Amino acid sequence: MRVRLSLRVPKPIHKVRYDWKLFSASDELQKQYTVEVKNRFEVLEIEEDAYERYQRFVEANRQAMESCVPEKEEKKCKSFLRHPEIVRAREMVETASKSVNATSDFKATQNLKEAKTLLYNTYDQLKEQEIKEKIHRVENLPDDSRYGEAWVVINEITGRKTIEGHVAGASPEVRVKTWYNHFQNLLGSTPETEELEDVDMILAEGNISDDPFSPEEYIKVKISLKQGKSSGPVEIPPGVLKNCDLDNIILDI
Repeated sequence: MRVRLSLRVPKPIHKVRYDWKLFSASDELQKQYTVEVKNRFEVLEIEEDAYERYQRFVEANRQAMESCVPEKEEKKCKSFLRHPEIVRAREMVETASKSVNATSDFKATQNLKEAKTLLYNTYDQLKEQEIKEKIHRVENLPDDSRYGEAWVVINEITGRKTIEGHVAGASPEVRVKTWYNHFQNLLGSTPETEELEDVDMILAEGNISDDPFSPEEYIKVKISLKQGKSSGPVEIPPGVLKNCDLDNIILDI
């Protein structure tokens, strides 16, 4: 009997990334999504508890995402090197440069200078156009999504990057020593604490209702939701709960 071991790395599972910003900005997509969830959820004439109804609601949302919400396009590094205007301007520079090498007269040198200026100006114009497109992208978003996206655009334009977990130091040895000293100071001595007094419970007899959520409570929470935040383990983003007419289903669950 032979046993064969495979050392191949399994292929990563492709996770769909939905474009919720586009969804939040489109009334048509929101209406389609709402209809899709309502049609798929449907009240069943069977006995089921709140957990089972909620799971059906989650599944209805998952299917609605697949059919109604567009996938997010992968960001690609935009390069102007192959842009037709850049290619044409670069060819003019190359032609003028060959002319200077062949003749070395004043007119050829002037033509080369003008060709280079045209190439630089073309780069600047395309860059300016790209920035305007990014600003226009932010302006078309809902009000509560503009702030975060504006910072994304600022970071893209300025090239600013945040390096998380970077330890200061000119060499690996210095960084290791800095890291060691930090945790030695942090964990090396017993913290000095004062004895705390007992605190009375102030909510022990509070009037906290454990009844089902009322429409007023639900609307209050719905208004407080912020679009663009994490969807949590059930993967239903706040934008769906905020923009789609699913209130009756949620309150019934």
